Formats: sequence, C-alpha cells, structure tokens
Amino acid sequence: MRAPRGVQSLYSPQAKLRHAEVSDLVKALIRITKKYKLTKRQQEVLTLIFLGYTQEEVGVKLGIHQTSIHKVLFGNLVYNGKYAGRRHGGILAKLKKIGEKEVEAREIWNKLKQMFHNPATT
Repeated sequence: MRAPRGVQSLYSPQAKLRHAEVSDLVKALIRITKKYKLTKRQQEVLTLIFLGYTQEEVGVKLGIHQTSIHKVLFGNLVYNGKYAGRRHGGILAKLKKIGEKEVEAREIWNKLKQMFHNPATT
C-alpha cells in the first residue's frame, strides 16, 4: 500500500503532524455526528478517507471491496421504481444534512476540505 496522497514519508514529522491533525478533526466530527447515527463502518471509512487513503486502499484495509466503500460514501443507486436514478444514503449526504444543523460540524468539514484542496499548505 502506498503512502496517503500529499505525504512524502509516513515517518516524516510533517506526515505525523498531518495525521494527528486530521485524526483529531475526524474524531471531533464523529463525536458531533453520534446523535445522527453514523454506523461504525461509516466512521471507519470516513477516518481512512480523510487520512488520504484511496477507496481501494480502504477496502483492502477493511477487508471489503472498493465498490462497497463507494456505496458507504455516496449511497446506493436506485435502479427501479419511482426513485430510479437517485442515490439513497451515504456518508456524504448525511454529513451535508448534519452540516446544515450543526455549526461546529460545518467548521470542521470546511477545515478538512481546505486541507485536502490545498495539501501543500498543510
């Protein structure tokens, strides 16, 4: 398995600092989302994704297929019936709803997004 994106070495001081910072932010986000019932699997996937692992790497680490990771993140696509073509569930949809209600969650989410859109500045 390769190092997370944007990290030269997993043992460099910068990598350890980034890992600790992301870990703390994700733990805070999960603490806030407890009352919204994020599953244990969703918590694991969310943490690993924010640590920089790809969907494939998360799947290998958790012993499940990459497509399952995609479904955890984005939800299931409905193929038949009234809601055909729509997605149902997924962490990202849940986080969006939580962000609309919880100011602290929205702030943490924005910090995480900024870290991953500007990896050179972290």
